Amino acid sequence: MRNDTDGVSIIKPLIGTDENLFFNLESGSNVGLNPKIDNMMPAYRASKYPLVLISDSRIYMREDALMDMVNAMKEDVALVTQVPFCADGSGFGANLEKVYFGTGHARIYLAANCLRFVCSTGMSSLMRKCALEDAGGMENFSNYLAEDYFFGVAFVKMHVGWKIAISGLPAIQNAAKLDPNTFHERICRWMKLRIAMLPHTAILEPLHDCFLSGILGCYAVSILLSSSPIYVFYYFIFHLIYWISCDYILIRLIQNGPLPFSFAQFLFIWLHREILSFPIWCRALLNPNIKWRKGNFRLRWGGRIAPPTHLPKKVNSC
Repeated sequence: MRNDTDGVSIIKPLIGTDENLFFNLESGSNVGLNPKIDNMMPAYRASKYPLVLISDSRIYMREDALMDMVNAMKEDVALVTQVPFCADGSGFGANLEKVYFGTGHARIYLAANCLRFVCSTGMSSLMRKCALEDAGGMENFSNYLAEDYFFGVAFVKMHVGWKIAISGLPAIQNAAKLDPNTFHERICRWMKLRIAMLPHTAILEPLHDCFLSGILGCYAVSILLSSSPIYVFYYFIFHLIYWISCDYILIRLIQNGPLPFSFAQFLFIWLHREILSFPIWCRALLNPNIKWRKGNFRLRWGGRIAPPTHLPKKVNSC
């Protein structure tokens, strides 16, 4: 760790070779129902610096990423996160994850932070330890499966009015094996989490997808403007082209370099993702049970974990 970042305690659920990483994969504390919180508690209790970085095992961080996050930690900011993205990989699964995190997920994540909505993910997050202690400490969130989101909610609700910020560099996920089925299960699990935490998202979730919003737009055009079917069709084509163009520009900006696939491949993967988003949403509604690693969880309204049928003792990534 460089001298200019000595004010940050790093918590990473991983046995690493870096002497500054706490050795906590094989240890843990039984403080609640969230296995990731249990896993991180010894390292959190041992942390001695005012800033705490939680970085998942699958996250690759550039040498300047931590300093970039520290620079975003202004006086009124309690939590700094990175926009989730993916490392370049080979195969359809790797490209599917990159397209999703570089378009649909990035679009909502950036918009939510711009509008000051809480939209924090714990893949790579830097927070003030004093703010977390004022919120009851990390163990206070051990009964939430999406503890990262509730960190942000607690900070914003404090009387001091903490803010949440995002850094300029993305959090690069670097998983070893990627396949479409695993990706779809992961997205479905996240949808179930959002529906349990914020039930109104059950209605709003599909509305930010291209095809459903385009169909609703066509219906509105046909009613408000009494347009002929051909003009409604033209509207949908324009809507589709505009959406694809904006998403392609966004992923190019986040990539900040050449993409590992051509525009034709991007278009095919993008269509695959958008077409399957609504069926995945339906699956999340019909089966609220969450399977995460070796555990089966069911969430109560508000995001608290109901006693699972089987609780894993260790976890090293989200």
